[in-house]
Amino acid sequence: MKITLNPNAKDAATRDALVAEGGFGKYYTDHMVMCEWSEKDGWGEPHLMPYGPISLDPATAVFHYGQEIFEGMKMDQLLCSVQQQMRNDLQIPQSV
Repeated sequence: MKITLNPNAKDAATRDALVAEGGFGKYYTDHMVMCEWSEKDGWGEPHLMPYGPISLDPATAVFHYGQEIFEGMKMDQLLCSVQQQMRNDLQIPQSV
């Protein structure tokens, strides 16, 4: 594993106080692990590095969550030309 320490990491007393206070999503770690993956080679060497931004492909499914939800909430047009939203509790089991 490749290791690059964060030069601005919190001191132990500060870190301990933040951990004791808790709060999901309120405080973040000083480091993160990145590891490349490819279909051909699988997982590469992990790299422990300072916490920071990550790069994602614009086609990443998480960016299309709204579209995914919309696709599951299509409108049905009834014979009498009235639109009615399909009931998700009936639609979801059909798609499984």
